[in-house]
Amino acid sequence: MAKNYIQDVAKMLDVELGEEFNVSGCGQTLYKLTEDGLSCLVCDKWEQQADFAFMSLIKGKYKIIKLPWQPKDGDVYYRPRDYHTAFSEAVTDFWRGTVNDFALKEAGMIFKTKAECEAALPELRKKYLGGDKNG
Repeated sequence: MAKNYIQDVAKMLDVELGEEFNVSGCGQTLYKLTEDGLSCLVCDKWEQQADFAFMSLIKGKYKIIKLPWQPKDGDVYYRPRDYHTAFSEAVTDFWRGTVNDFALKEAGMIFKTKAECEAALPELRKKYLGGDKNG
């Protein structure tokens, strides 16, 4: 059996298999790459009818429009430390869909990776503490 290159294509297009996204020039339809190719959401059902969009992405005629990251119940996310030495480091938390989770997301203080959170800390310290203090 020959190798399936969809994972390589996903990497080249900077998406993960199963990640939902929009495609420029294709309205608001959602798309995702699976091991079977590019699927699109039609009437609340994922269908493999996206050959034109797939070829247009590969040829560079269309581009992927990433959707904002939304954690699901139980997903790990990173946020700034919130006590004693606030904004001094990234800490992990679990998405539970609580008021606090949504408030942190609305304030731009949840991140998919620790590196993203750490990179945002200086600006968050400046915004909320009035400077670039480390605690």
